[in-house]
Amino acid sequence: LLMTKRSLFVMPGPPLRDAVDDLPAGARVLVMTHRHDDDFAIVRAALERLRRRDDLPFIGLIGSRSKWNGFQRRLQALGFGPSECQRVVCPIGLAGIAGKAPAVIAVSVAAQLLMLGASPVCLSTTAAQGARKALSADRVPR
Repeated sequence: LLMTKRSLFVMPGPPLRDAVDDLPAGARVLVMTHRHDDDFAIVRAALERLRRRDDLPFIGLIGSRSKWNGFQRRLQALGFGPSECQRVVCPIGLAGIAGKAPAVIAVSVAAQLLMLGASPVCLSTTAAQGARKALSADRVPR
């Protein structure tokens, strides 16, 4: 899910990380896939874009602190410094809102984005279906 000041985009198309380059300046990036490999690829692409353009005000990653610690080790092995990794917020959501239920996380993340100045938007069913298809199409048989 990718949020600009006015819009929320679900970027379809394989590979997912390439969609990051097509985001409008000022997009807020929320990384919430069902696979750690996809999450990592998107976070890496967002950090690479920050190196080139520094125009993504928020990169958020759903997950635990241990997931983020593992990602940081991998990113640093690829040459990303600690200050670059600090641009990623993980876990996402407001610290004072506890709970792991999807609805709780959704409300907490929405509140976090609103506090950062994002405009409230809606995600259409069509866009959600497109995102599911893109995630399915991005799989490479192993």
